[in-house]
Amino acid sequence: MKISGNYSLNNSINHIKDISNKKTDFESLLESAKINNNKEDLRKAANEMESVFIKMILSEMRKTIPKSDIFNKSFSEEVYRDMLDDEYAKRLSESSALGISDIIYNEFVKFVKDK
Repeated sequence: MKISGNYSLNNSINHIKDISNKKTDFESLLESAKINNNKEDLRKAANEMESVFIKMILSEMRKTIPKSDIFNKSFSEEVYRDMLDDEYAKRLSESSALGISDIIYNEFVKFVKDK
């Protein structure tokens, strides 16, 4: 069964919307931290930003893997890998293994006053 080109276009549009939502999540958490002087929201925003950054790195790394003619890459495999990369990024940012969220948090915490 062959999927039409419109399906691929819709997939691309949904992917862009997903990235846009991630940005909006980060911005809304950051704004909430600023308005409410809430360091917990700032930590969440820093973790979200790290997650987005890690996801971008993983996506770019996947592009460097040579494509094989032996195995056809199906749409379901692309979706699975994208979801897997999302989960990897989320877990890595939650564990602070890379420390990017700590750096972001420490830079922005200066602007959040204690209540």
